[in-house]
Amino acid sequence: MKIHIRKNLYLEADQFQFILREHMDTFDKRSGRQKTKTIGYYTSLSGVVNKLIRLNLAECDATNLKEMREEMQRLQVWIKGLFADIEATGVGD
Repeated sequence: MKIHIRKNLYLEADQFQFILREHMDTFDKRSGRQKTKTIGYYTSLSGVVNKLIRLNLAECDATNLKEMREEMQRLQVWIKGLFADIEATGVGD
């Protein structure tokens, strides 16, 4: 499984875990494969969501708590949007 989240950020999974990876614009000279940077390994989707929130908050330009709260509200909408297709199709029920 490989799901595009945003920009160069992808969610991948194997039978044991979810893996959040950043795919670089450079390629390995030996293998010819695109280079990746592993952000983290997670045993649950909630762990992935928490990391996505932290990554986005770290990148935001908030200068006070009101702006931080507004950014968190935007993040909630964005994350709900990521899972909207799952809820609409009933996948995971």
